[in-house]
Formats: sequence, structure tokens, C-alpha cells
Amino acid sequence: MNNNLKSKLGLFLVGTLGAVSMVGQISFIRLSALSFYGNELTMGVVLGHWLLWTGIGSMAGSRLVKRIPVRRTILLISFIYAIVLLLFSYILFIIREIVGIHTSEIVGFGPIFVWTFLILIIPSFTNGLFFPFFVKWVKSFYSKSAVPRVYLAEMFGAAVGSLLFAEFIYLGLNTLQILHLMVALFIISAAVFLVTSKKRLFISLIFSLVVIICLLIFSQPMLLNAKWKPFRVVSFKESPYLSLTTVNYEGVFTLYGDSEPVWTFGEREKAEELVHFGLLSHSYPESILVIGIGNSELIREIERHPSVKNVTIIQPDGILQKDLNAFTVCDSFPCSVRYIIEDPIKILRKIRSKYDVVLLNIPTPVNAQWNRFYTYEFFQLIHRVILPNGITVLHFPGGENFLTDDHIDFLKTISNTVKLVFKNITWIPGETIHLLASDFPVHNDYASISATLKKRNLKMMYIQDYYLYDRLSPMRIDFLKSQVDQCQTNVVNLITRPVGYYYDTVLWDQRTKGVVSFLYKSLREIRPEYILGVLIAIIAALVVTFWVRGKGRTLIHFSMAAIGFVHMSLEVSLIIIFQSYVGGVYLRIVFLMFAFMIGAGFGAIFQIKGIPGMGFKQLIGLLILITFLPIIVLLSLVFHATPISISWMVPIVLFGSGFIEGIIFPILTMYANKFSASSAVAPSAGRVYAWDVLGSCIGAYFVSGIIIPIWGLYITLIFLLSICFITLFGNLLFRKMLMKR
Repeated sequence: MNNNLKSKLGLFLVGTLGAVSMVGQISFIRLSALSFYGNELTMGVVLGHWLLWTGIGSMAGSRLVKRIPVRRTILLISFIYAIVLLLFSYILFIIREIVGIHTSEIVGFGPIFVWTFLILIIPSFTNGLFFPFFVKWVKSFYSKSAVPRVYLAEMFGAAVGSLLFAEFIYLGLNTLQILHLMVALFIISAAVFLVTSKKRLFISLIFSLVVIICLLIFSQPMLLNAKWKPFRVVSFKESPYLSLTTVNYEGVFTLYGDSEPVWTFGEREKAEELVHFGLLSHSYPESILVIGIGNSELIREIERHPSVKNVTIIQPDGILQKDLNAFTVCDSFPCSVRYIIEDPIKILRKIRSKYDVVLLNIPTPVNAQWNRFYTYEFFQLIHRVILPNGITVLHFPGGENFLTDDHIDFLKTISNTVKLVFKNITWIPGETIHLLASDFPVHNDYASISATLKKRNLKMMYIQDYYLYDRLSPMRIDFLKSQVDQCQTNVVNLITRPVGYYYDTVLWDQRTKGVVSFLYKSLREIRPEYILGVLIAIIAALVVTFWVRGKGRTLIHFSMAAIGFVHMSLEVSLIIIFQSYVGGVYLRIVFLMFAFMIGAGFGAIFQIKGIPGMGFKQLIGLLILITFLPIIVLLSLVFHATPISISWMVPIVLFGSGFIEGIIFPILTMYANKFSASSAVAPSAGRVYAWDVLGSCIGAYFVSGIIIPIWGLYITLIFLLSICFITLFGNLLFRKMLMKR
């Protein structure tokens, strides 16, 4: 085999690692949502853990690469990586059963942080070991440009891996199946390219494939039974949005989305609760719009009202809708029923129909994705499709006799937001609280609703006259209304400041007696400019300290960490902006990540082509370009860019972000190597890569978990802009030192 072919096959192996690493990262994030809780805080924590241990692994690899043989080590690490990816994905899948947490128990932030931290140590650390070893191995084929070539192969591999994951999900595979397939591909590639003996190659391939195929066939049924015991699993599948499991317990079927129950079939009380307060409050409901959960059980309750002529259900998840309909009797209804499988925001922008009642049967704003359905911008879309005397109905968890201060703050925030769009709002108290919004007065008193119930001759199982008499007693209504009215909160839930997501996270943490609610509330009491001012001052002081002490290599590492922080934070912000303004992000998130990684790959190609004079001036020019990225995003928000503009802006900025990093990474590696006592580039590349990943790790923790939910997107982007300026300033301070190098 000639050297040219060897080099190409070597880069193909690097690309395969990039693909399996990306699939592994996505898999652990999705499995964490399946086992615990699926909001940005959890996802940011898991991503942060993955990046943290990857960075530490790369740092360790940069030391080991000087001492041990490269080829055999890569082969050994490859087999270990394949084993630990599968092993720890199994552990994460059944972690509740391992640690004794019941299926119905809400898991707090603390246990989620600790368990995911421990589970990700070995697979992420092993993932980080590869980069410096691959740089040294590829350098034996290419005397120059080994670092950008490895970076290019890894980025393109990661981009392909993200697309493959999305495609496999659309084809009906689940996360564990996809991970098994990608691990098999990686093992085959590693064995073919690194095992020299044909006999050993044959044995290792046969053994590995037999083991992976057996695991693929037998592991999932065993894991499902262990995870859901004592329930019997009826079906398990994954949609682009979440994992869907239908279980049977003593003849009662319940559909779970990730770790949360979505619908219990045959539970008529819930269907009546979601439907009838809104329809009984309308004088003559004919056209009904349901956004979110809707099936035959819900339609059966709606069509009890004799005036109803048509029902439209907008559900973004087609697979979820099929499961919702699979365990209900789909009778023919006297009214017309229409299902629309599409993102509600997209449909509401272009739909021309008008509705009497809109039922928002969607989850509370547990994350930024669901928070967008509780924002001022979304209520404006609802107002556009509702008739002048129409009613919009929202549902929230409540309490018969007591609500915490934070719960009241949350309800008041939603009330403030709705009042900006609708002229009147009315509350229905109870274990489920309903908010009814309309431009016409809406009655919530017992006499009015009871009279309508009798007039329509409705025979319900739960919502009957005696039940309404207690539920709608003046004392209960006044208790809720007075608490909300007396609350001093004047905050409005906006896309750019998702406070609904903030409050839901606080309430979740309070239920689990965690520390996040205390941290969130304490930080929220402080003006954001004070907090960010202190952080910026500390970072700037560190840079000046590096300059005073002549720590050139430390500045290089800091610059790479800062760039990693900015790019990861920008990526998180852009994903939230995209899903809020454009909608339907879910699996399209992999295409947004694809834009960044393809950009990084093309940046590496730009570097490999040997563009002359890649030195200090070019570094400063690239750092200046980075500062324009948050400015572009800020301007798009300030000037209220259209959804079409956002849909173009987000991938273009992500591509540009990746392109700049793809060029700047080899430049900083070059400078780090010049400051190093050794001429070997692999250790320097491993260290720079580690700082890049660690910076991204801090961005994943800090921005998705703290800055955005507490202070919003504007503060986040201003902070990123400040970091860009500090990094540029620091490199200008070291101008003479760097130019000499």
C-alpha cells in the first residue's frame, strides 16, 4: 500500500472517529432526556460533561503521545472506546433502576448532574485521547499541515455523523440502534487500517461484529424490561422530538415522552378537564383549534357540544400523533376533524381559518422550545386566527388551597404576557389551573357555566353540577385572583428573554429540593450588568497578568478557550433563536450543527492550501471577524428580522463561525508549538484542542444553564461580544512577542 493511499485511509479513520463521536454525544444527550429531564439545563450539563472530559482526555493524550507507540495505542483506544460507548449508554438508559429511582419520581438537578458526570467520565476521556495521537500518526504521512488535516477530517466526520443520526431517526431507528451501527463502522475502520496481520484482522473483525450484532439484537429488550419494570412495554420508538414508550400496567395504557407521561388512555377525567371549561365559557363554539395533544378521546369530549362543526389539531410530531391514536377507538364523529402535522408556529403564520376556541394542550415551558408557546410573540399569532369573541385556553399545574410565591410569580408573568394581546383574562382554580383569554368578557362563575352545561344537556362523568359548585366557588376564585393580582412581578415572557422557562426550572427544582432555584433567584435579584461587569473585569485582569508576566503560551491557550466559549455559546443562542422564530428545530438542530462543522472543515481546507503569510496579522484579522458574529445576531433581534431572514442568518453565521475556527485553530497551534520547548507538534495540538473543548464546555454550562434562562439573549450576546474584544485586546498586547515567533 503506497503512502498516498495510507494517508487517505488514515484520514478516513479520523473522519469515522468524528462521526461516531458526534453520534455518541447526541446519544448521551437524548438518553439523559429519556432517563431524567429534557430541558436546556440538563442538555447543557450533559454536553458540558462530555466536553470537559474530552478536553481532559486530550490534555492527557498530549503527554502520553511523547512516550508510547502511536499505531498500537490508537488501535487499543479504538476498541476501548467502542466498548465504553455501548456499556455506559446501557448504564444511562437504566440508571433509574440502578440507583433505585421510581419511574414516577421527579429527579432533581443535583442527582442529574452527579450521575451524568460519573457516567461520562470514561467514554468522554477516551474520546479526548485520540486527537494528539492522530496528529502524530498523520504527521508520518504529511510532514506539513498534519494539524489542519486531522481537524478537517474530524469536522467533516462529525458533520456526516450528525446527518446520519438524523437520517436513521427518520428511517425509524432509535438512539441505541444507531449507536450500535456507528460503533460497528468505527471498529471495522480501525481494524482494517491499523491491524497489519491478515489473520488477526479476520479474527478481530469476526469477533467484534458478532458481539455488536448480538448486543444489537438482545440488549434492547432486556434494557426496556429492566427500565420499565413492573410495567409491560407495549411499544418503544423514537420520533425526531423525543423517545416514546407505551406501557401497560394492570390494563391501563400510558404513553411516555422521554421520562414524562404524555397521556393515559381511558382517563376521561383529564380529557374533560382539558376541554370543557373553555367550551362552556363560549356562547356558541363551532370551530375548535387544538395545539399539541389531541386524539379521539379529546375529540369525543369536544363533539359533545352540539354546536361544534369542525376540530383542527396541530401536532408537530407525526409519530407521537400515531401513538396517541393507536390506543383509542377512532369512531366517526359528527363534526369534521383535521390533523395537521407541522410546527404550530409555521401553520399559525399562514393559516386563514378563524376559530371560536383555541386549546393549548402543550407542556409547560420546561425548556426554551416549549417556552416559545407562552411568549408575547406566540399569543400575537393566536390572536390572528381567533374570532372576535373567541377564547384561548391555557392549562397549568395548580393547587386547591396553596400556591408558592414562585408559582404565583410564574402565573403573573404569563398573565402579564397574555394581557398585552387579549383585553380580558379569567382564571379557573383547581389542581389544574386554566387561564381563559379573550377580547370579550369571559365568565367563570358557577351560575353561568352551570346554566350552559344544562342548556346543552351535557352528561359528563366528572364535570357535573355538584363538581362545578365546589370548583367554581367564589372563595376559590377570589383566592387565586387576589394572589395573582397582588403579585408585584411585571415581567413579560419574550423570545429574547425566556422567563417562562426560568420559572418552570425554578418550580421543578423546588419540587426536588435542589439548589438551582436558590441560585437562579439570587442571581436574578442582581442587575445583569453588575454580574457581567465583574466577570469581564476578572477576565481582562487575567489577560493583563499574562502580558505583564510574559506568559505567551498561556495567552494562546486562553485565546483558544475564549474562541471555543464564544462559538459554543453562539451556537446555543442561535439554536434557541431559530426554534423560537422559525420553529420546528428538533432534529434540524443537527443540520445547524452541520453548518458549523462544514464551515470548520472548509476553514481547515483554506489553511491546508498553504495560503501564504498565515501569521499575526491574519490572526488579528480573524479575531476581528469573530466580533462581528454576535453583532450580526444582535442586530437581527434589535430590528426584528423576519422568520425567513432568521432562517438564512442562523446557518450562515454558524458556517462563518466554523470557518473562522477552522483557520484559527492551526494558527494558534503553530504559535503554541513555537512557545513549547519541544518541536513535536502533536503535544501542542493536543493541548490547544483541549483548551478549545474546555472553553466550549464552559459555554455549554454557563450560557445554556444560567445566562439565557435568567437574563435572556441580549445580555448573552453582549457578554460574548465583550469576550471577543478582550481576546482581541490580549493578542494585541502580545504583538511583539507573537510577531517574533
